[in-house]
Amino acid sequence: ETVLGVSIDAKGNLAEAFIFRSSGISTYDEEGLRTIRASAPFAVPPTKLRDKEGLVRMSWTFSYYL
Repeated sequence: ETVLGVSIDAKGNLAEAFIFRSSGISTYDEEGLRTIRASAPFAVPPTKLRDKEGLVRMSWTFSYYL
């Protein structure tokens, strides 16, 4: 399981993506980041979800099954 930190700005652009917790498999972690980057831009986030900097910060978890 890989947990990524993701921040989206007020226009829906990807502001930040990083590995919050690694799966221990670097290629899997990097593929998670690639997937997030390829999915941008996102829908404009609601104002009530944005922080003082205008960002929505969240974590996304990618799980794999063996």
